[in-house]
Amino acid sequence: MGLIEQEIKEIRQLKNDLKAGKISHDSAIADLAFYSQTEKRAKLLLQAHALGAKFGRPVLNRIVKSNLIGNGVAIEAGDAEIEMIKCPDMDNKIISRAKCLDYSGENNETCQSCENFGITRKLLLPEK
Repeated sequence: MGLIEQEIKEIRQLKNDLKAGKISHDSAIADLAFYSQTEKRAKLLLQAHALGAKFGRPVLNRIVKSNLIGNGVAIEAGDAEIEMIKCPDMDNKIISRAKCLDYSGENNETCQSCENFGITRKLLLPEK
């Protein structure tokens, strides 16, 4: 799950917890302030990558060299096995990467051209 989807899920849970009285109003406001700051930085990162895509790799390299952004991954890696993805071979059903790997073992021919299959294999079966 990407950063944006994860935060949307967390904000919805925050709203439900606030309505249910599980958290205080002040606590909810503090959490929303953190989400707001993350959103601002995510927008800046996206803009930097859009500039790099529009004007080429040299522009993105200059942005990275200026130390405004890094050249790594902006989303912290969680447990890749339980990360949820869509399976086009199963009518876009949402499945875990572990289930994708299991399914692809039985349906190897149809999964070879799937982008999720390639990423899942790299994450869960790294080459040694």
